[in-house]
This record gives sequence, structure tokens and C-alpha cells, in this order.
Amino acid sequence: MRARRCLKGRLALAGCGCARSLACGLRLTPTLLTGVVVALVLAAAGPRARADTLALKDGRFFEGKPIEVTADGYVVKFKHGAITVPSALVDGFFKGKSGTYVPVTPEEKVRFAKGLARWKGRWVRIPVAERERKKAFAAREKRMEQMKARRFWRNHAEVKTKRFVFKHTLPDAVFLEFKDLFEAYYTYFTKYWRFKPSPKFGTVTINIYHNREYFEQVSGAPRGVIGYYMPTERDLHFYFDRNNKAYTIDVMFHEGNHMLAHMINRNRWYPWWIGEGMAEYFGASEWNPATKTMKLGRLQAGRLAVLHAQIGDDKWVKLMDLLKTQGMGAVGYSWAWSLCHFLLHTPKYSKGFKRFFMAIGRDSRLKTVARFATIRQLPPTEVVEAFKRYVRVKDMKALEQEWYDYIKTKLSLDGRADVNWVEAGWIMSMYGQRAKARLYYKRAIDKGAKSSAACFGYAELKLLQNMPGIALKYAKKAVELDPLHARAWALQGRARFSTDEHDEEAMRLLELAHEIDPDDQDIWFKLEFARQRLREKKEAEAKKKNG
Repeated sequence: MRARRCLKGRLALAGCGCARSLACGLRLTPTLLTGVVVALVLAAAGPRARADTLALKDGRFFEGKPIEVTADGYVVKFKHGAITVPSALVDGFFKGKSGTYVPVTPEEKVRFAKGLARWKGRWVRIPVAERERKKAFAAREKRMEQMKARRFWRNHAEVKTKRFVFKHTLPDAVFLEFKDLFEAYYTYFTKYWRFKPSPKFGTVTINIYHNREYFEQVSGAPRGVIGYYMPTERDLHFYFDRNNKAYTIDVMFHEGNHMLAHMINRNRWYPWWIGEGMAEYFGASEWNPATKTMKLGRLQAGRLAVLHAQIGDDKWVKLMDLLKTQGMGAVGYSWAWSLCHFLLHTPKYSKGFKRFFMAIGRDSRLKTVARFATIRQLPPTEVVEAFKRYVRVKDMKALEQEWYDYIKTKLSLDGRADVNWVEAGWIMSMYGQRAKARLYYKRAIDKGAKSSAACFGYAELKLLQNMPGIALKYAKKAVELDPLHARAWALQGRARFSTDEHDEEAMRLLELAHEIDPDDQDIWFKLEFARQRLREKKEAEAKKKNG
């Protein structure tokens, strides 16, 4: 606990412990599944007649489970229950232990007659599809073994590249994607700002954890911080959210932006508003590996929702207050991002603002004060004067009004309200601002959003309020919308456990969640915790019974 408080203090001093958006540029795209029938039945006793495989379009697959084809889709019969998977989500069906491909739809039957089967969105020769299925299953088994070993930091993997040292507890395939993205981001950023880091800066260590709980446990990050860069140690920390990889990428880009800005001058730190605003702006970048290009300036629905919630309450932030701020939270990030977006996308200010950004790190004539260790920062008055000089602004009040008008016209919520409030709820939840998170999730649900993410997020927050009945209600709604939402099944089990009355049903639901998504480390840890709790409870009851 002491270590966590110590880190929280250092993060506050450095101004670099960020809870972004997931991630903020969340790009939250929950699968909206309508008209889905979810059938939960207890597993039948006795041996299984066969072991089938169902390959899904999102890359997941169910192996070794009896599967029945119905008018509604495919019923996967797990040990702890059965779930109907809609046909629209299925990429291929393989029957029996031999893994023989089975055509179901009319198109599949026509292709099958020509010797073709569908695998990962492509039509390939039947033997190829069957061989790839076996390879995919073997790869998953390997990932499971890695996952179990790396649940302890002492077993973390370490990879050194030309510029960085990566330490992680992820499956190798997942890690490699993040590594390549981070290297590409570094290359793009240094070319965009036309600078080369000094060799004296040293090597940065990038730590990636397999879930939020482990990130907090190992790094000592306090609740509400989902990633941070520590300039004095030259290390960066964030975790992988398996249910929203896009958010993890945004967090990585955001924290990476703090690191890269620090590389401009290792003895300077950027003021709060521009440091966080530009990290939000670049954090929302989208990298195209095919064209090797980065797309900047993407509108962040979550930040917009927070921003417009403030505007709806007539809580406009003053420009001078923002420029002079010495700290900010979730709401401040949204305003800072909007100001940077306005200045970068308004032609008469764009060049000057870019010069100002580089000058903060490079202009030795600017007045600075000590911040921490050997790192210095511009005092608020100097920030304002340098801003006016480089951006060439005389009338700050007029600029403030231009900024407000830009928000109203260019950063509109029109046509995206439901998705925005879901994302805004998630942002606030990540910051630890649970009351606002509940408000935004509920707003999305009340507006008619058919979102499993909204129902799940609201249910999880209600469970944290010790309201298992409401949590159970919305967790059930989440799986009605998305029957493969494994964490929503697990949340039902957790809600039942909290009542101390439905242990067997709670365990069944947790076991089912693990069967649905065995690669999800978060579910695996919660299942192990529940198993231990149940063992302790039974031991206590036996001890009491025996006197």
C-alpha cells in the first residue's frame, strides 16, 4: 500500500499518470446482436458422442464440444451449459474428432461440391482448412500454457530492440503486434516533428501487463490510472484489455506520446494542458500497416460525450484557466484535447501551434522552473506569453470564442449519441469516477442503445455498489445482446456469489465463462479466486459441523 501511495505521489508530481481513451479514442465497437436466442441448459451426464469445432469470424473457435445445427444458428454444448451462436458469426463448422469440414449454408454446399471450405473469411481447399484448424488449436494450447506461466511477473518475457526494452506477460503473438505498432509509432512521431532523440536520453523500458489487476499489483499504479510514463526512470507501463484491443492501442499511443515528447528534451516537461491534449490527439491515431501511414485527428466519441455533458450544464472552461492549469482529471483531458484539435485543424493557427509545441522543448530562451529531479517546466505565465508569441495571438478572448464555436460546429455529437455515452461511461470507469460512469452507461441504455458493453459496464459498477440484484439483471441483458460475452457470464456468477446463497449456480456460470473464452486471463483469475473461496467456505462449514 505504501508503494502504491508513493507511486501515486510521483505520478501527480510528474503529471504523467494517465487514464485515457481505450482508450480517449476508444473506438468502442461492441457487437450488436439482435434477435439472438440464448439457451442455457445444464450439461447432460455421460460421455460425449462426438467432439466438433466451430470457427468464428473474429478468430476464436470452440474445439472438442458437441455442436448442433439449428434454425437459429449453432448450439455449442459446453460442460457447464449450452449457448446458441448466430450463423452470422460463424466462419466454419468441423464435425467429429477427425475435424471434417461440414457445409451448412447453401453457398457452403455449392463450394463444398467444388472441394472448397471457408476458413478465416477465405475459400480454401478442404484439406487446407482442416489442417489449419488443427494448427490453430495447437497454437491455442500453447497460448494457454504461456498464460499460466506468465501469471507471475517473475516469468515475464523480455525482448530488446534497437530503441527499447520490452517486458511483458502477454502471449507472444499478442505482444508482437503491440511491439511492431510501438516501433512504427516512434518512427512516425520523430519524422512528423523532425527530431532525433539524443543518445544521452538512454533506453526506455516498456512494461505490458496481461490485465488491469496485475498492472496495479505489479506496477503499484493507483485505481484510476490505466497507464503511465515515468520520466525519471525512463519506463512506461500499461495493460492489455482483451475485450477492447483498440483501447489498449490508444493507451499505448497516449503514454508513448509523453515518452516521445520527453525525448525532444530530456530536461524539459510539457505543461499539463498541452502534454495531455497532444497525447490525446496522437493517442487516437490509426496506423495502416499496408500503406505505412498514420491517420491523425480522429474524433474521440468518448471525449466528445464528456465535453458536451459539460456544455449541457453550461460549464465552459476558460481558455486562460486551461493554459495555466497545474493539474487535471477526466474532464480536463477532454477540454485540452478539444483545444489542441482546434489549433491543429485551423489553418491560421496550425503552423504557429506546432512551432510552439517544439519550442517548449527546444527554445532555451524560455523561462523555466524546477519540476522534479533535473527536469524543468515553463511556469504558467511563461506558457501564456510563449503561446501568444508563437501562435501569433493578440486577442485571447476572441481566440476563446473561436475555440467554442469550433467545438459546436466541428466537434459535434450529431448522429453518434448512443455510442458516445457508452464510451464516455467506460472512460469515467477507467478514471475511477464511478458515479459519472454509471450515469453515462445508464443514459446510453435509456436512449435505446443495443449495446452489450453498456449493459455489462453498468452491471459491473452496480456490483461494486453491492447491488447484486441489479448487476445480475443487466449482466443477463448483456448476454442477450451478445451470447459470447464471456465476462458478462462471469459477472452473473460473481453477482450470485455475492449473495452467499447460490454457490453452485455461481460456479457454473464462472466455469461456463471460462469455457467460452479460455484465453481470457481476467476470467481465469476470477474463476481461481472463486474456487478457492468455495473451498474455504466448505472447509469452514465442515469444521463447524464437526464441532
